Amino acid sequence: MKKLMMMLSAALLLVGCSGNGYEDWQSPQSHDEEDAIVIPGLSASAVDVINFNDVTLSDDFDLLAYTISGNLPDGFSVMKAIMEFDGATIDADAEGKVSSKALCDYFGSVYGVRPVEREANAKVILNVMVNGVATNVDAGTITVKAIPQAPEIESNYYITGTINGWKNSDNTYLVTNDGSDPYENPTFGITISVDKLQGNALEFKLTPESKIGTEDWNSCLAAAQEEGKFNYNNVGGNFWVPAAPREAKYLRLTFYMLDQTWSYEYIAFAPYIYEIGGESGWSESHPLASNNDGTYTGFVYLNGEFKFKPNADNWTDDWEWDGDGKINVNGRGNVPAATGLHRIDVDIVNLTYTISKIDFVDMVGDATAGGWDNGTVLTWDDAEGCFSVVTSIAAQGGVKFRGNGTWDNFDGNWGGTLGNLINGTNDNCEPTVRGDNVKVRFYAKGNCYATMEQQ
Repeated sequence: MKKLMMMLSAALLLVGCSGNGYEDWQSPQSHDEEDAIVIPGLSASAVDVINFNDVTLSDDFDLLAYTISGNLPDGFSVMKAIMEFDGATIDADAEGKVSSKALCDYFGSVYGVRPVEREANAKVILNVMVNGVATNVDAGTITVKAIPQAPEIESNYYITGTINGWKNSDNTYLVTNDGSDPYENPTFGITISVDKLQGNALEFKLTPESKIGTEDWNSCLAAAQEEGKFNYNNVGGNFWVPAAPREAKYLRLTFYMLDQTWSYEYIAFAPYIYEIGGESGWSESHPLASNNDGTYTGFVYLNGEFKFKPNADNWTDDWEWDGDGKINVNGRGNVPAATGLHRIDVDIVNLTYTISKIDFVDMVGDATAGGWDNGTVLTWDDAEGCFSVVTSIAAQGGVKFRGNGTWDNFDGNWGGTLGNLINGTNDNCEPTVRGDNVKVRFYAKGNCYATMEQQ
């Protein structure tokens, strides 16, 4: 004991000489490992496994994380402590209690929120006071075991309700995510044709796949009293969606499994949705035309990342990238960058999109030098934001524009009028200028159009 007290006295002397006084433990301070002393027989021990699903999270020191065994020398008192994890430090009080929220957030950030037992090592550094001087005591490294806070989410759920006669065995109406880990992508959904509702409201619960055909309702998802919320384990009532408005074609249900919120949306097919992105500095919305089945198509010269949105003049309910070929109102950000002329196809029912590269645009017709067989290629003019060429236009005849030099409507087969080119029409365009040195410009801004100008 005499040897121990001499070691402590030397340590305290060094602390006392480090400045005009000492830094009060109430103020934040660093705890370098070499500053901490070791007291033989004094050590920290982790508590049993912490299940955060049984804890009401708090910012206060409310959760016991470890205990201390062994005795401090007379005159020593623990003021506070810290737990040094890999990449994070969590404060503790003198009794070994930490903020449950801070510790839960740490495990969630390291491992995700799947509710399985995890473990993490932490060095426990005690801040003690002796003779009015603060110093640090290394109480050793402990292994903290915890289960992150999250409900148990299955990969698939099914609607059980008025749409299928409340048959627990029916697996017609699948509610799922994109097939990935439900804790990585907890957004689940389903889109249903309103014809299936037969003009009625929809009342239902969600049955987890493991309970299909068991007549066990105890694990169902049920509507909470608070609007837009739901509970697990059949706590609450039935979900309810009103009958579809006359113009609606589909009903989309979305469930956010971690937030325990849900929403519904009736989908009608507006004449256009819009693309917006880096090609215009995010300032111009380009229309994609409805195919009257929930899909939309347009041709845009892309230059960077982009998004889709329902309205030209606002961002309400815009669709973001949600994985390869997928979009969602609550997605993960912009659609990855692309450059060049592309055909864009968006399916707002199934929330998918494709972009298909168009390598070049040419002009054909009996008013062109190459006739209908040899197209005059237009090149991209970045300064003007269009494809262009200076060529001769004959005194008689018409023209059309093509993508990739084919007559395939998929690549683009534009005719009609220069001011409103229509893909797939048999009508030729009447040139507005004829003669030599005619500059032809072709614009792809969702809808396509062309101009002619004498040089």
